Amino acid sequence: MKKGSEKYFEKIEPLQKSNPKHHLICQSFEEFKFEEFKKEKNSLIWKNYNDNGNRQLQVEKGDIIYIFCTNLPDSISRILIKCKVEEVDVWENKEHGFKIKFEKAIKPFLKDERPFSYNDLITKYGISNVQGKQHLYIEQTFENNSDHSRGKFQKDLVDDLEKYFNDKEKSATMSELCNDFNGNLTCKFYNVNEIKNTNGNKASHVTFKRENGTVYYVYHHFIQQYNGRKTGNEKISDDIINDLDNIITLCPTCHDRIHHGNISDKKFMVTYIYNDNKKKYDELLSRYTNATGIKIDNNLDWLLEQYNVKKEEEKSKKL
Repeated sequence: MKKGSEKYFEKIEPLQKSNPKHHLICQSFEEFKFEEFKKEKNSLIWKNYNDNGNRQLQVEKGDIIYIFCTNLPDSISRILIKCKVEEVDVWENKEHGFKIKFEKAIKPFLKDERPFSYNDLITKYGISNVQGKQHLYIEQTFENNSDHSRGKFQKDLVDDLEKYFNDKEKSATMSELCNDFNGNLTCKFYNVNEIKNTNGNKASHVTFKRENGTVYYVYHHFIQQYNGRKTGNEKISDDIINDLDNIITLCPTCHDRIHHGNISDKKFMVTYIYNDNKKKYDELLSRYTNATGIKIDNNLDWLLEQYNVKKEEEKSKKL
């Protein structure tokens, strides 16, 4: 700890040394063992050693672990899960690490909000470099900042997180969390008769279970991600492309179909989605044009052009 910082740190609640330490760990949603937590009565061994045998995180019994989930279906990485360290330096089933017990989760499908996202951690709480590292120790973030006034951010983060985890309307058990991922998702075209299998029958929208036990669906960005990337402005991607209003749930087949299907299927799908909530997409595209300066004369025509429908129609006319 830097000289002078320990005294300052002792003034910050609830992170006094007499209280549990709080850690922030990065974990891919696709690798998180949801089903294992349920099978093992909400506890499991968290591997804490790298391939060279070096310990990666210093923890003590009773410490709090917040898990920052990346690669979530809606593409918005965020803190989702709270656990507590039950045992340290544990060997079990050839796994070596520390044992954590699941305590609470934040509901993943809260209406109109995805709290504690990557952007929130940077702009609200002064924490950076979350993604790309296996873990980030909250106290270490304070120590590594030259501006000691940022110490308040870790207290704000813990306080705000606990408000969500203690709110019955916003928190979830592990079973509820799994049910949310497995039961609240369905394909946008599930009840649309015009979407057919290759044999001409109504599409079945078959999907599968991930290795982590959750059902696989794709969160599709209707105004596509490359429309944000090509501007070179990350704020456009964060504020518009990743807006919840721009995200649609599709089964794997329909997701491939809207990108790689034949002209008539793609045209039908894009038109159906747009007309199903024209006002919402007009508002999104208005924000997009204001932010980028791109001129769009007709929103539906522009969307069809982005999915290469117009280009492919022109090709077919020349054949």
